[in-house]
Amino acid sequence: MNSTNFTYAPGETQAFTFETELGEFIQGGVQFNGDFFYSPLLMRDLKKSKDYIGGFVVTLAANGAGGANLQFVEIIKKAKGKLNLSAENKIKAVYIHEGPTILDAQNILQTSKMEDISDLVVSDLKIVLLQDEVASKERITGPVEGRYIAARARQHQFGWFGEARVFSSKPSGFMDDSSICKLGGDLGNAATELDAIENAERVARDWIHKNKPPAR
Repeated sequence: MNSTNFTYAPGETQAFTFETELGEFIQGGVQFNGDFFYSPLLMRDLKKSKDYIGGFVVTLAANGAGGANLQFVEIIKKAKGKLNLSAENKIKAVYIHEGPTILDAQNILQTSKMEDISDLVVSDLKIVLLQDEVASKERITGPVEGRYIAARARQHQFGWFGEARVFSSKPSGFMDDSSICKLGGDLGNAATELDAIENAERVARDWIHKNKPPAR
């Protein structure tokens, strides 16, 4: 995939569920606040499974020394007491819920080996990407100045957020891997799915207009 750009709106959150060796689950997340600032989020209570729960978190004190990976560290440190983490009960799996990818699997594996939390996580940590958890409307429009736009809406704790991908030819759907650009809408708390989709499409049209191929 040749992605040339991707943006997040303030309030966009990547959610994770942590599972311990004793079969306990808790949900956390890393939230984008704009200008390279992130906040760690953590569920108030344990949950029964890896399934996503909406509106789940409290905002923790951020680690001001670094980016998203250090906020991930803060989540695990704060989860220690809730999960009763110990040498006999470490985090054995991280489930990545569908949504924006602020930290990918490789980022998480590397971060889990940091000295502050390495004794709270098993050495062979399992990372599982949970796909297609949440129904999402999508729409394909075009051609727009010779390009096509696929847009969809995702729900998060503040409302709806739109995503768009730009294609040189008509795609089969949003997840078609031939996109030339991935974009996030600039409205992080749209009231409805349709509002979020239309917002993302506008951002995509602006990108297409600004990135016209040179005239021949």
